[in-house]
Amino acid sequence: EWTIYHQGEYYLNPGLPEVRQYLCHLVEDLVSRYDVDGVHFDYIRYPEKAGSFKDNQTYKRYALPGQTKAEWREKNINKLLQDISKAVVSIRPYTLISTAPIGRYREIPGRKYTGWTAKESVHQDPQTWFREGSVDFVVPMMYYRDELFDPYLQDWKEQMKGGTVIPGLGAYRTQDNSQWSPSVIEQQMQLAQREGLNGICFYRQENISHKKKELYDLIYHRFDFPVRPLPFNQRMLSIPSIPFFQSCEIIGDELILRWEPSDKKGNNYTYNLFFNLYDKKGHPSDDYLLAPSIYANEYRLPLHIFPKHGKVHFRVEAMNRVNQVGRASPPLVIDLKRKRFL
Repeated sequence: EWTIYHQGEYYLNPGLPEVRQYLCHLVEDLVSRYDVDGVHFDYIRYPEKAGSFKDNQTYKRYALPGQTKAEWREKNINKLLQDISKAVVSIRPYTLISTAPIGRYREIPGRKYTGWTAKESVHQDPQTWFREGSVDFVVPMMYYRDELFDPYLQDWKEQMKGGTVIPGLGAYRTQDNSQWSPSVIEQQMQLAQREGLNGICFYRQENISHKKKELYDLIYHRFDFPVRPLPFNQRMLSIPSIPFFQSCEIIGDELILRWEPSDKKGNNYTYNLFFNLYDKKGHPSDDYLLAPSIYANEYRLPLHIFPKHGKVHFRVEAMNRVNQVGRASPPLVIDLKRKRFL
């Protein structure tokens, strides 16, 4: 009685409060049992050909006076995400929530309608999701190219001001019947960078593996050095305090650095912390990130990456579960020639 038969399949009807409550309880159970970093919603929408989705009875029962069916359907998805978000945050404040909406946000005025958009076709309303704090980021499924990609990427940026948008690129199309050249993905990466978006995502992992050499080389040439993970500053978590280096030793051809947070709280004090380790060059903006997101309070470095003679400087910073960082430690200075720590 909670389902609607549509296009050969049964769908849970999001217009029913019982369905939204059921889905919310599923996520609550998952987050309560497991220490997950995030919950990602892929099919968080009405189905294809939603115009023939037979939810008229539910619409008549639950819609507000004067509310169109499209508005009512958007509200149903909005309410579902809002309820889930509140439940998740109450259990684990650092668990992020993300969605993968349809790749084109809306019909763009002056452009031919594509017939497949998030807002008009399947009643997704990502602007409201951000405004209500229901999601931390969206990964629109932008598996198109040229005039069906470029203006819509810019539109996502325009529509989602203040929100985190990480476009999903269709890497699989370089290996299916679409026969895209890997250069298409390269151009899309360049455009996302020029537009100042928060990052990019690839669909699917198997299509960017080392076995797909041309695309693999393009991607790893562009991302050839480590960076900090994206911070989610809308989450109001406590900022980690300054860590300090505890010890350093050279064993064989490895340099082993160890540090401690300055606010130890029992044996599991590092449980909700990660660390970023830097080769200190001078001004913090010039420091080179050697290793991000270290889930330990020590790190081993091969000596051959440093000059054989002279001094090297390190600093470390702590990062919480939503990638917010505290102040970095004072530098640790090592004289490699004399194997001394200064």
